[in-house]
Amino acid sequence: LPYNYPVQWSAIVDSTVNGNQLMGPYTYVNKNWLPPSTISVLSPWEGYYVMNTGTSTITMRIPSIATVIKQSKISVDAYADSSKWVLEWRVSNGKSSAQNNFFGTVARKDGWLPPGAPGRTFSTAFVSNGMDFIEVYTKDGQKNGIWNIEIKTTDNNEDFTASIAGMDRLPDDVHLALLDMKRKVKVTISKAGEFNFAVDKVDDVRSFKLIAGDSAFVAKNSAGFGLLPKEFSLSSNVPNPFNPSTLIKYAVAEKGKGRVAVSIKVYDARGRFVKTLINSKHESGYYTVQWNSKNEYGKSVGSGAYFYRITIGRDFVKTRKMVMLK
Repeated sequence: LPYNYPVQWSAIVDSTVNGNQLMGPYTYVNKNWLPPSTISVLSPWEGYYVMNTGTSTITMRIPSIATVIKQSKISVDAYADSSKWVLEWRVSNGKSSAQNNFFGTVARKDGWLPPGAPGRTFSTAFVSNGMDFIEVYTKDGQKNGIWNIEIKTTDNNEDFTASIAGMDRLPDDVHLALLDMKRKVKVTISKAGEFNFAVDKVDDVRSFKLIAGDSAFVAKNSAGFGLLPKEFSLSSNVPNPFNPSTLIKYAVAEKGKGRVAVSIKVYDARGRFVKTLINSKHESGYYTVQWNSKNEYGKSVGSGAYFYRITIGRDFVKTRKMVMLK
């Protein structure tokens, strides 16, 4: 803003009269974009981002000093109605963070996602009708809402931590569920809670869905999603006995930030190594691996008893027996 005095955003006049084509203003502070709902006054010599969502050219007119002085004080969106609420979605990869992503039921305009922040390898946005937003609110005072969230990254091997700020302002009759569309699980978010996830080498986008509203609405729209495992586990293989392949299910609990090393190896009845089935880092969740009764060199093994052992970090080791019959 190339002026020596502050300018109220509401005082700026544009050629569309009603201003419906303009989205903004946004500004960049402390490595994060601030959305329009937090900016009522443009400060002298600061930079702001405004998007023209239409196809026609818009002319913006900055009022004179006299006009600015006469402007009435802009009203702040307060929580006058206890049924209205706003929460903030936050994501961090330990090196940078994405904040000021707001959603809720207050009467505000939706805000588009600004350009990517310099030096950041990821972005997060609310996705609606194929477009990315930094702010999305329910329409016509609706109490229930669904928000689709995406995290996009250019570094496809990162651990992330996400949280929701403002949970203490959520009305008692409003329930919240976060659905992880990859893991097919429902994440419980407490007032001071956070959860961890990863974007591995085969992903470039992670998708989540936020469900908020009355208990019936949340239950209906989160049906079929289980909870994340609370403990490590290794299940019996199915089928057992088997020929020529069998499935092994296991669970990785969230015991800290980031992924944990997991290995599953197969041994014969004499304790000799046969095959490595899994040797990689996992985020919390439920997993299944198949053994096709072949050894490390791709050759079929003979009939008999075999043992498979899982090791998860330094906290969990378990061995089970399986029988291969020809």
